[in-house]
Amino acid sequence: MHDKVLHKVGAERASAAAVTLDSPGANYRTVWALSKHFPNVKTFVRAHDVDHGLNLEKAGATAVIFYYLFYY
Repeated sequence: MHDKVLHKVGAERASAAAVTLDSPGANYRTVWALSKHFPNVKTFVRAHDVDHGLNLEKAGATAVIFYYLFYY
């Protein structure tokens, strides 16, 4: 399903994507789908904690920015 949504928003033409969803699971699924279906798209994603960040890297994130950096 994510690949259909990503096609609709033009992911095949993107060079990069910033993923900043509120749900850690939605962030993971989006990064995974981008990595699988659009491997040339660089993904910059907000992580909610260190474990989440490690999972996002495993899912294929290009770079992980930690959520708490925005509030300190």
